[in-house]
Amino acid sequence: MKERNGKRSAFWTELTRAFCGRGMAASLGVGALFVLAHALFDLLPASSWNASQTFSGFQYPYTVSDKWIGLHITSASASILFFVFPLLAALPFLSSLYSDKTSGYAQQVVSRCGRGRYLFAKHAAVFLSAFAAVLLPLLADLAVTACLFPALPPEPASGLASLGSRSAWAALYFAHPILYILVYALFDSAWIALFVSAFLPLSRYMSFYVEALLLPEFIYMFLYFLGTWANVSFAIPYFWLFPLQPFAESFPGVFVAETAALLLASAALYFVEVRTHDLSV
Repeated sequence: MKERNGKRSAFWTELTRAFCGRGMAASLGVGALFVLAHALFDLLPASSWNASQTFSGFQYPYTVSDKWIGLHITSASASILFFVFPLLAALPFLSSLYSDKTSGYAQQVVSRCGRGRYLFAKHAAVFLSAFAAVLLPLLADLAVTACLFPALPPEPASGLASLGSRSAWAALYFAHPILYILVYALFDSAWIALFVSAFLPLSRYMSFYVEALLLPEFIYMFLYFLGTWANVSFAIPYFWLFPLQPFAESFPGVFVAETAALLLASAALYFVEVRTHDLSV
């Protein structure tokens, strides 16, 4: 019973630190700015155009499935947001292990609950806080978009549909666009959270707090520029995480391969960290 309580206590302590800290507030604040920019510069003008039209024949209004930030083809806010998601996901708690080690807090906690429980709680808190940091702006933008546009199913003949018939989950998109949006938002949040949390054990090799915080974003950017330079854009996470699916035909295979590699790397780094007895950086 004491062992179980210690594990539970460590988990809730780390979770509280992750969700109630300044990092989470900063991440959600930046995410809110992207939602606001999308509403002011993209959604409101399109909504005004909808209101000024009398639709007939082949005309079709802009809908939620056209203008949600993940499906808005011409939105600069969308392009930048999906580019900086690893940074927003890292802000809440990724650098906490580095801070705990340098301050001596980690040694105190481990002496009470054990190394394995502490690291499990730390990884769980980093993953869940990163998941929330990505998901909440996407859901907030969906709520704003739904207030301004009708939730009509996409009409392929209108030329406004964001996806094609060969895109992954195309049937879901055309039949139930809101469900497609929710599924993709959850998928993106989980993948980016896994990507960010994989860097947690690497904090022992960092020399500065900022390095531990920015490393996932730097690697994400490096993969983007490397893939673009090598002309393998279909393999860049940025593109297949984007709900627009610019390289739709290669999406399933690339996703499976890169997710498997990420899971293996994350598990290996985690078990190496658990078996390392030195809590210094």
